[in-house]
Amino acid sequence: MSHISNQTQDLYSIDLVQDLDHEAAATVSGGTLTLYDTVVGPGPLRGTRSSDRNLGADPNIDDFDNRASSYQVTPGQIWIGYLGTGFTNSSILLTPNGRKPLPALFNNRISSVRRIV
Repeated sequence: MSHISNQTQDLYSIDLVQDLDHEAAATVSGGTLTLYDTVVGPGPLRGTRSSDRNLGADPNIDDFDNRASSYQVTPGQIWIGYLGTGFTNSSILLTPNGRKPLPALFNNRISSVRRIV
C-alpha cells in the first residue's frame, strides 16, 4: 500500500522559501549593471547581468548602444563601459553606490560593457 500524499503545498509554506527583491535576486544571479537613457528620473533602461567574473552577459548592448546617460551597479561589483563594441576604444570604470551620471565623454556613447569584479 502506498503512502504517497496527493496534497499540494503552497510554495511559501515551505521552510527557507522566500520572495527576493530585485537587488537581492541580482546579487544571487551574479549581479546587475543597469543603464538609463536619462540622468534623472526613470526613463527607458537596460539591465545587463553577469555570473561570469570576466565577461558581461551582453558585451555589446545592442538596442541600447550610444543611449546610456546614467548607470547603477549592484553593490560589491565593478564594471567597465567601452565606447567601442567588443570591449574596444576608451573605457570608464562603472562602480556601485547609487545611480550615477556618465561624464560627457561617455554620455550616449557606451557600446559594450564587461564585469571585472
